[in-house]
Amino acid sequence: DTIMLLEKVGHFVDKENNDLFVKYSASGHDPQTSFSLIAENLNIARILRRAACDWDGGYCIAGLLGHGDAFVLRDPSGIRPAFYYADEDFIAVASEAPLIQSVFTVRGEHVHPIPPGQALCIKRSGAWTLERILEPLPFKQCSFERIYFSRGNDAHIYREREQLGRLLLQPLLKTLGKLGRSLQDTVLSFIPNTSELAFNGLAKEAQDHLNRQKDAIFKEIAACSNESEMQALSVKLEQILATKVRCEKVIHKDAKIRTFIQEDSSREHLTMHAYDVHYGTIQRGKDSVVAFDDSIVRGNTLKNAILRTIDKMGPTHIVVVSSCPQIRYPDVYGIDMAKLGDLAAFKAAISLLRERNMAHVIEEVYRDCKQELKVPLKGGKIVNHVKRIYEPFTPEEISARIAQDVRPFDCNAHIEIIYQTVEDLHKALPEHAGDWYFSGNYPTVGGAKVCCRAFALWMEGSSQRCYGVNSAMSMARFRKPVLVLGSGGREHALAFSLSKSLEVSQVYVAPGNGGIGAPDGSDGDFGTAPLVRQPLEIKAPHFEAVVNFCQQEGIELVVVGPEQMLADGLADVLQKNDIHVFGPSKAAAEIESSKAYAKAFMQRHSIPTAEYKSFKGKESLQVALDYIDSRPYDVVVKASGLAAGKGVIVPNNSEEAKQAVRDFLEKGVMGAAGEEIVLEQRLEGFECSILALTDGEHIAVLPPAQDHKRVFDGDEGPNTGGMGAFAPTPMVDESMMDRIKAEVLGPAIAGMKADGRRFVGCLFAGLMITVDGPMVIEFNCRFGDPETQAIMPLLDCGLYEVLLSCVQGRLSEEAVKVLPNTSSVSVVMASSGYPGSYESGHIISGLERARCVPGTTVFHAGTKAETHASQAINGALGVVLDSPAGNRQLRRHLPSTKTQAIVTSGGRVLAVTATGKALSEARERAYVAARSVHFSGAFFRRDIANLSQSAEGRGRVMSSNTINTKTYLGAGVDLSMEQAISTSIRPLMQKTLREGCEEDGGPHGLAGLCSISMLNYKEPTLVSSTNAVGTKLKIAMVMECFDTVGADLVALCANDIAARGAEPQLLMANFSAPKLDAHQAVLVNQGVAEACTEAGCTLLGSKTAEMPGIFSAS
Repeated sequence: DTIMLLEKVGHFVDKENNDLFVKYSASGHDPQTSFSLIAENLNIARILRRAACDWDGGYCIAGLLGHGDAFVLRDPSGIRPAFYYADEDFIAVASEAPLIQSVFTVRGEHVHPIPPGQALCIKRSGAWTLERILEPLPFKQCSFERIYFSRGNDAHIYREREQLGRLLLQPLLKTLGKLGRSLQDTVLSFIPNTSELAFNGLAKEAQDHLNRQKDAIFKEIAACSNESEMQALSVKLEQILATKVRCEKVIHKDAKIRTFIQEDSSREHLTMHAYDVHYGTIQRGKDSVVAFDDSIVRGNTLKNAILRTIDKMGPTHIVVVSSCPQIRYPDVYGIDMAKLGDLAAFKAAISLLRERNMAHVIEEVYRDCKQELKVPLKGGKIVNHVKRIYEPFTPEEISARIAQDVRPFDCNAHIEIIYQTVEDLHKALPEHAGDWYFSGNYPTVGGAKVCCRAFALWMEGSSQRCYGVNSAMSMARFRKPVLVLGSGGREHALAFSLSKSLEVSQVYVAPGNGGIGAPDGSDGDFGTAPLVRQPLEIKAPHFEAVVNFCQQEGIELVVVGPEQMLADGLADVLQKNDIHVFGPSKAAAEIESSKAYAKAFMQRHSIPTAEYKSFKGKESLQVALDYIDSRPYDVVVKASGLAAGKGVIVPNNSEEAKQAVRDFLEKGVMGAAGEEIVLEQRLEGFECSILALTDGEHIAVLPPAQDHKRVFDGDEGPNTGGMGAFAPTPMVDESMMDRIKAEVLGPAIAGMKADGRRFVGCLFAGLMITVDGPMVIEFNCRFGDPETQAIMPLLDCGLYEVLLSCVQGRLSEEAVKVLPNTSSVSVVMASSGYPGSYESGHIISGLERARCVPGTTVFHAGTKAETHASQAINGALGVVLDSPAGNRQLRRHLPSTKTQAIVTSGGRVLAVTATGKALSEARERAYVAARSVHFSGAFFRRDIANLSQSAEGRGRVMSSNTINTKTYLGAGVDLSMEQAISTSIRPLMQKTLREGCEEDGGPHGLAGLCSISMLNYKEPTLVSSTNAVGTKLKIAMVMECFDTVGADLVALCANDIAARGAEPQLLMANFSAPKLDAHQAVLVNQGVAEACTEAGCTLLGSKTAEMPGIFSAS
């Protein structure tokens, strides 16, 4: 566990490092400076929040980073203890406070616990802070660790253990009375070593008990007037005065042998030799012995060593007393009690069930535990079914059965076992409420789930522990394979998201592409299900190969990507063969396969859409042309059939519209898809894509997306399948989404059901948000491409469970969970010539570099894996041979190897997708990654998600009251760029500080303090001057030399001050532009800072600003 947790922390250390490197590099810093800035500004708390967000368990994990920062993180339930002490010289952390007190000779009040869910973050400078990493859960400190493992020299622990012993006297006296014994003929002893403190509490309470009895008799004698009663009281008094608490160290243990933590194979052998007795401490045949222990876990030590050893001395009875309750459930938070079948209480309960003809309970619990293992941890509620094993019995019945089980066959003494009650445990340890060992009430859902797993493993005869890698692998049989059909970026994104679901063992993708199962690490993070490219013949109408594969491999769910398969009836075939399929029937898929049907459907069910008319066949050509002339609005021409996203023409005028109609109906350029066309009114507004998952009645909506269909920047050129997308789009706020659900999605799903075409799958609504509200441009019967590539990384839920719930008709409208405050941008990289003819077979490079960009995933579309011959070039060779002849000559002398390369095989090749906390951050990451990838003829749009530039972002004829675009980014102002520049400028400013001056820029960099009293002037007068650089800036732009402009600005201001007989003290600068360039801004401010140093004044504030509406773009 520790290794895996630290690996995950290390992963996010790398991401943080990459994030900061991108930030500082974009601000103009060279690599060495960037590394120095990273070392100073690495945010440990942010790293831990990312890494630990889904950890489940009890832990206190510490780490030391290579450059000197360190951390200690405690679990949010406080299960594991952690204490720290800090002074001017040391920071110390330990699991127990007394250790720190002893080593550093400090008092207890100077040692503090790390609060649950918080981390002690230590910078290499020695500065430290406590940071909240995770929201604290109910406080459940481990009580068993407190009883057994913790050092008794802690003042609180000493008193707690004493109280545990005191609380056990009354149960002991009750048992002795039942046996006809008393303290007078009983020897109290303990099993070394950790039980000694609790035993002292028992002995003290026994003495106090005798003292209370004496006091009571004295009071009776004082009040007694009857002589016969007086004589009886005197006899009783003499008996009590003669009674002593007989404490002996009966049992001796070899301190060098620690049996509890010993490996299984040698524990039993060791326990037989670990214990011995002190002879002469027990009267043979007369005395009973109390053997006090802190716990009875397995019972093996009792049976194999302790009871047999004590019995050698001839006691009449042996009463074993445990200071903790019956340990009924495994621990999953770090103590080695992971096998349910090892626990004495569990074995006793199972025996009782079988003896009393209740074995059916065992089978029922097994069945329910296996079902519980399928429930996802995230957002789920796990039931601990193992509790039902104990429900039919009282604690006393189980204790009696344990005594029977642990009694050696050759033992002569009568055996009794007494356990602490859970209620008394909490009285003694009120601050340690973690009692899952005894009660089964685990503080985390993972604990309850692993308890169910422990029972399943026991039932199946497995000797594995219930947690850890081996155990997790053994649970693979509860996971199921999934099949995704398709070969594009959409299918890669779906497979990638499905692979993260805990219920999925592997994801087959047929036919797949070069990114599926690639050896370059593109499949996903550690712990996700593998992606496997599966060559399958997907042939309508019977789809035999698909059906056979599903049946042979036990496919639990088929997810269909392309619309053509659905239109051909694939879902119907799979359903007939009892195979779960996410995707609509052939009849329901007609909502996409026939735009004419879809428009009639919308009209019939009052779903808002554009005015339209359908035309079919060459015979309707002239009627269609006349229709264009008769309309008072521009029209859009659509092929009614499936055209791979290329069947829509948005003409600029009526002549272009007529030509499109001729191409479709007369020339047949779209084939069968264009035999029927739809002419509809061209809508104005913002386009958006809404993907709704549905089980035929309920809907769960994915984040609203916006795609870019035209091939070139500025929405120029022909339509494509999509050149990029982003989500969520700010154009669809909560109120607009409510309207879309009420006016579009709800009526559509209800209408399909009413028409006898129940729709199960993903209903894609392409909408235009107009001044009148949402209008449907088209419906699709599947996930959108490239919208899916942008949406999938935003999901914070198991996609498998959501899709399966749709298929099984149990979808919750709250099923879809998304990452908070996160945006995603997907940039499509295409082959030269797309969407027309293009070349293929070009090797793709740089995929590894792209994935190094934080938050980035590269989804493959038109790619395939090929084996290429290559030469291994010695890394020491530093010669670059530019000529082909030189390269050929070099290759002759190099060993030839065969490597697998990813090559282009389609028009849309890759979807480079990145997430970020803001749309601007996601966009920057996506483009940094896209620029890292290379193949011959590659191109991509450079305005994806740039709301201020693209036509999709600007919209057409929209009312400002309809859509809220009042954002900085919407106005063309990138605040993240300004922040990055400010970070780079601050060190320059600090170098100029002189005595009495202190920059205090806060988030915007234009504020500072200057103490006049520290300037050593007598009766000073303040002189100020404001100047600007204009003409020189134009020259700098022509010469592309910006560092001297800053010096010119300082010179103007400083000279103006000097001309008035004053000394320059401080300067505040401002740099404004229509669009900020980080490198340019840093160079200008570098010149300002150098000139300030030369002039002897402080650069106290520096501000940058983007003003696209003020300055000319040129």
